[in-house]
Amino acid sequence: MSKKRDNKIKSDKNVPFVYDIKRDCALLSQDKSFPNLFELICAHGDIVAAEWVEDGEIHSLTFNQQRQLADNYAAAFSQRIGNSGRVCICIDCCKEWFPVFWGLVRSGHNILTVDASADDTKLGMLMRQCNCNMLVTASERNIPVQQILLSELANLPKVDDYQPVWGHNIALCTSGTTADSRIFVYNEETICYLALFSSKVFDNNHLLIDNQCFKTLAFLPFHHILGFSAIFIWSHFLGDTMVYIKDRAPQTIVETCKKCRVNQIVSVPLLANNLCRGVKAEIAKKGKLISYLVIVLESISLGVQAVFPRLGLALARCIFKGIQKNLLGTDIKSIVLGGSSTDRRSLRHLNAMGYFTICGFGMTETAINSFETSYRLENRLRGSIGNPMLFTEYKIRNAGHFSTSGELQIRGKGLHDGRIIDGKILPPDVDAEGWFSTGDVIRMKKFKRGNYILGRIKDVIINESGENVYPDELEESFTGFVGVEQSVILGTRKRSSRYEDITLALNIGSHFNDDKFISNLESQIIRINKTLPVYKRLTRVIVSADKFPITSTLKIKRLELRDKIRSEAFVFKDLDLTRKNVNTKQDDSSERAKQQAFDKIHRQMMEIFSSVLNIPKSKLDPDANIVENLNGDSLQILSIVSKAEETFGVMIPAESYVTCASVNEASALVEKLIYGDFNEGAEQRFVLRKPVGTFEESDEYGQFQQRINSLLVEGGKNPYFVCHDSPLLDTSIVDGKEMLDFGSYNY
Repeated sequence: MSKKRDNKIKSDKNVPFVYDIKRDCALLSQDKSFPNLFELICAHGDIVAAEWVEDGEIHSLTFNQQRQLADNYAAAFSQRIGNSGRVCICIDCCKEWFPVFWGLVRSGHNILTVDASADDTKLGMLMRQCNCNMLVTASERNIPVQQILLSELANLPKVDDYQPVWGHNIALCTSGTTADSRIFVYNEETICYLALFSSKVFDNNHLLIDNQCFKTLAFLPFHHILGFSAIFIWSHFLGDTMVYIKDRAPQTIVETCKKCRVNQIVSVPLLANNLCRGVKAEIAKKGKLISYLVIVLESISLGVQAVFPRLGLALARCIFKGIQKNLLGTDIKSIVLGGSSTDRRSLRHLNAMGYFTICGFGMTETAINSFETSYRLENRLRGSIGNPMLFTEYKIRNAGHFSTSGELQIRGKGLHDGRIIDGKILPPDVDAEGWFSTGDVIRMKKFKRGNYILGRIKDVIINESGENVYPDELEESFTGFVGVEQSVILGTRKRSSRYEDITLALNIGSHFNDDKFISNLESQIIRINKTLPVYKRLTRVIVSADKFPITSTLKIKRLELRDKIRSEAFVFKDLDLTRKNVNTKQDDSSERAKQQAFDKIHRQMMEIFSSVLNIPKSKLDPDANIVENLNGDSLQILSIVSKAEETFGVMIPAESYVTCASVNEASALVEKLIYGDFNEGAEQRFVLRKPVGTFEESDEYGQFQQRINSLLVEGGKNPYFVCHDSPLLDTSIVDGKEMLDFGSYNY
């Protein structure tokens, strides 16, 4: 028997609906079943469940209307296909997804969800694996199974008092090729646990989940585990409004977000990266002065957020209100990214502009496992995936006592309940203690400093030096090239070599035969490559005009691409990374001068690190992290920053402290502050500052004196220090003694 609650009817649209999350989580905990989950969702009543834009107008459906449609669909499914068996849903996000899903479950069917873009071969194979003989689809597919088109479900007769016969599980597919896609089953109890995960997020961060209705953009398809868990299940359970889009074109997304006043976006990083590139391009059109002003304002925003995160976000929303209006609107409260590695530059830009942007982690095999819920700026900017959800545990496989990185293992209530192979449901793919090995490499940090995914074990590149190189980390340095349509870093091996090359593969489309474009691109890559640690530098770059294979979540399939490169199954060119003359604007003497300048900075930085950490320079690894490798702490980082500012005469922004954790990182930052960003072809600029030896020499003191002098010149009184006309009489008892109480004194 399901646990019902009274309907909450939104009678006045101007009064926000307040939802009791804790109450419904308690009710769901008592009965973790599809009937109870459905009743709790539909009890939102006349709250708007779905919105979409059609012919320039906003249309909507309430939860009551969605329930009626689900009953109508369920009756039609019962009549067409009976009350048993697994049925495949192969439709993209749309307002019909709710009644299709619940209509099938309420007519006694288990479900298989498949990517709507899957070709007929893949779709047919997956359906055969699950013994599916029925398909719900938007358009007819060339597969020998019974099919129900969405158009056939339009205008169904109203059904009263439908008596449901319930299904009990759903099956989700990994986004592989036809041969390697795997199917995982989630029972109704596990689906209910996914809904319950929202409770801990609500406790930690109201920008992610609040008890007042959010509007969430239905960007990710619901066959995707993040889309199904965080959008379809959570949004409906929490009484949020789902905003559907007619397509995923950037212009459609922007217009829909602004028109419907969307509050939250859950997406893959590709969307965030594209938005940031678009903003950067628009700002660049306004000239260097505006571009520099935006950089300064972003630094101010992040500097305040580093100390006062919530105040800083509020300040950022004021500073960048104009940009927000033209981007996604001013109603966005949070952006959640998952599914692949996120470019840190995108995280920086979005957070700086006042969009609370964080990363999460999940897999088809484990559902949704964590979000970064803290307001801590460093965690947001570095892409922390946060701590595990409720009822979920993380650990590093075969880790020693002091190990902080290794393969991530997960155990908890949200993991899959079984695997479908040849029509049979087999036990879950976990060890004897219930741990699932993810194949992802994680770095866990203590003291709430976040957890970070470094990459996939199968993607790790082992180069000639024996070092492990994680492609996701390295890709951040080689994105954003103008004219490049796709880019990815992977390991490739030439037939004559025993070792893997660290390979940058670029799809340059129509520029493939443009020698001038390729030469310029080659020069940019060589310049960036020189700034990297030796063991991380690219050893191979290839360009192609062919599209790289991608998953349904738009991630490039590294293994498939690697096989194509190895077998030369598509046309590509190797670029020359050994070319010396890579800068057509500067001569060799300029390059040597820059290298000599950097070497000098590096030597001085080695001395600073050696002095602060009390480690001989001969034993100091320039790539070693102070905290993770050298047993240092944040106070020592501050000491290094202070000495560097004094030595080099620069001012290091607070948000850049996290990039001063190794000699190489700190040297590169100081070089950039003194000479500008060589990688972007900036002119040399010296920003030297006189070291502050006394309080009176500080800029703040000088500015204060200017304000005082201007007030006194105009005949005003000093507002900062006012003499009292009476003595201080207030006292307090401290340790048994009567003492003057300066706390009551008016300063």
